Amino acid sequence: MKTATWSAWRIFGTGLVIAGLLTGCGSGGVRDGSGQQISDVYGTFSKGEIRLRCGLSCAGAAGLNRNHWAELYKHKAWRDLALSVADVNLESDHEYFYLGRAAEGLGFYQAADRYYRLARASSYECDSFTCKDVKVAAEIAQGLARVAPVLASTALTPPTPKNAPAPMIRPAQTLLTSPATSARQEDSSERKVTVTHMENGNTVYSEEIDFKSDHKGDWGGGNVSLTAAGRPGTMGYGLLIMIGYVSPHSYSYRFARNEYDQLLDYQLIFDKTISCNGSKCARNEAARIPLPRSYLEVRATTGLKIRLEGKEGDQVIEVPAAAVSHFLTSVP
Repeated sequence: MKTATWSAWRIFGTGLVIAGLLTGCGSGGVRDGSGQQISDVYGTFSKGEIRLRCGLSCAGAAGLNRNHWAELYKHKAWRDLALSVADVNLESDHEYFYLGRAAEGLGFYQAADRYYRLARASSYECDSFTCKDVKVAAEIAQGLARVAPVLASTALTPPTPKNAPAPMIRPAQTLLTSPATSARQEDSSERKVTVTHMENGNTVYSEEIDFKSDHKGDWGGGNVSLTAAGRPGTMGYGLLIMIGYVSPHSYSYRFARNEYDQLLDYQLIFDKTISCNGSKCARNEAARIPLPRSYLEVRATTGLKIRLEGKEGDQVIEVPAAAVSHFLTSVP
């Protein structure tokens, strides 16, 4: 009798769920990060502020729109895709991925980065049926990798305020003397500038230079990418820094200085622990430093030197003058 009663309740509960799916086919409403209903959906979407908050009650609407979204995604109808997904407002990694891909396709790279990260962090993962048009986890990782170099070079260093004192330039002999491993790309035949043409008409140029960790006793290293993004005459320049290491400590770099000890605009992208084995953990850090082309042009003859400052000490990164010059000549 107990089993029969439980079975009856299961059937009744299933019926309620099905009824909810059939009757709950309206949208969950478009809301921002604070949960407030919004009217300017596209503007909010472009700033990365759309949040998907609807659960089971919106699953029916999502199911009805699934094939439509797949077609919009296939034909790169990014605006329509973003607005439709936002309107239904079902929370899942698949839907956040759609928002990220749409934002990227429309040139809203900061928003794309935010939606991709929300997709990766979502606890609601689509199954093989609902996301059969795309391999979500792999596409999220690829999307983050695509937008990272763009974000690294879309903003230039802020202009110096009027009447501000000129920065004190130290004599050449006071350049950084911390130990560092210079880039191993002195042979110009080994240098390669990667060129990526974006769907919005922008072009991204990137040249990677490897470096070793200055933290003795720890395994690690990374690469610094000279980057430029935009169109001829309107390019944004900068550096993209990627660091990986295994250590009992988190380096947590938060500041960067040039060879004259002047602070640079160090913008953290992520600082995360990948895995741990005993007291040692594998960690990744990434950041961007926007720089004007004129800054790099000076370093095309002197070389580029940057010191990162973190909780566990410093990391010095050097890029030889030949690499800087080769990169600049490759960008129109």
